[in-house]
Amino acid sequence: MSIYLNRLRRDVHSTTSRIRKACLIAEIGCYYARVGPASEAKLIVQDLRSEFGAGDSVEVTIWTMLLEGLVLYYEDFDPSARDRVARAHALSVGSQIPTLRALTSAWLACFDFNACAFVPMITNIRECLLFSTPTDIMAITRCALLLADISLYTGHFDFAASWYRTVRQLSATNGDQATLGAMIHNRVAFGSARLRLQHSFGEVDLALVRQIRMEAESCQSFDALIGTSRLMSLTPIWRSRLILMEGRYVEASGLFDEYIEIAVAEGHEKMHALLLAESAYCHLNAGELQVAEKRLFQASLVGLSDVDGNLDDSATYFATLALCNAIMGDQRSCSRNFDYGRGLYERHEVNVRWLWSIVHDALFNASPEVMALLKASSS
Repeated sequence: MSIYLNRLRRDVHSTTSRIRKACLIAEIGCYYARVGPASEAKLIVQDLRSEFGAGDSVEVTIWTMLLEGLVLYYEDFDPSARDRVARAHALSVGSQIPTLRALTSAWLACFDFNACAFVPMITNIRECLLFSTPTDIMAITRCALLLADISLYTGHFDFAASWYRTVRQLSATNGDQATLGAMIHNRVAFGSARLRLQHSFGEVDLALVRQIRMEAESCQSFDALIGTSRLMSLTPIWRSRLILMEGRYVEASGLFDEYIEIAVAEGHEKMHALLLAESAYCHLNAGELQVAEKRLFQASLVGLSDVDGNLDDSATYFATLALCNAIMGDQRSCSRNFDYGRGLYERHEVNVRWLWSIVHDALFNASPEVMALLKASSS
């Protein structure tokens, strides 16, 4: 059981304030939204709407909107999740509640990062740090996790390790196992994506691959420990991508074939074509031509939904197609797909360099006290 969750429950029972109790219950709901069960989070939303639907507490309304947004996001990555949190943020601004302004800004920045909306993401990071105090541990930790993820996304593994140490320390201090779990998942997710991009163009560091693969293997154990029901299908997908890079094609193809459709059904359809292409690559290397051709045909039917919005995955997709073409002896298609993928990769790296040049400027918005907390946690 989470220390953080137990502390919230004790505070619920000890407080005499009706408003304070409702806010604490909403915070408990946010925990359930992140790790499950979602049904518990939804019940809390219903109870809060029933008791405070008339809007007699702006603070409870903000917490309820944030909870609703997290339920929508973690249940099926509903795009309306950001709108709910944006409304909570706007209400926190209008009501001049800096703690909730910092927390909702941190969550908006996370949504923006996942949507590759980097300009509003930077704005929200700055706002989070500007309105945070050292007691706003949830907002600060969420922001630190985002900075760690950005570091991996841009290929700065050393900086990522430092930020993940910050997240680990702050989460441990707060007893927040949900954020520790998110840190482990994100490190594997963004690490494997970056490494696969580099691997598809012959640039991979196999020592890093082994390191991230070992962390992927620890994800399922940690999920079982904290009882999370989120992202369960993605853990074997990440592992399959990593062992592909280690040349364990038979094992990787088995994991791909077992979990691709499950992952898509759980809301990860943007990765569908890429995962099918990677499955085909594994089957080809395992000598299973017919299965590989079937996977490539399926990938062509699925297609890429947003090439410009996901340049890294799109570049990996076309480079993987080129590798498949080469194995199958189709040099013309190989050259065409590789050149197109290389162009996407170069565009992605331009964006990455721009993002990296501006993201750390946002730290100057933090107070000296918050910066001291972040630096102390990373050491």
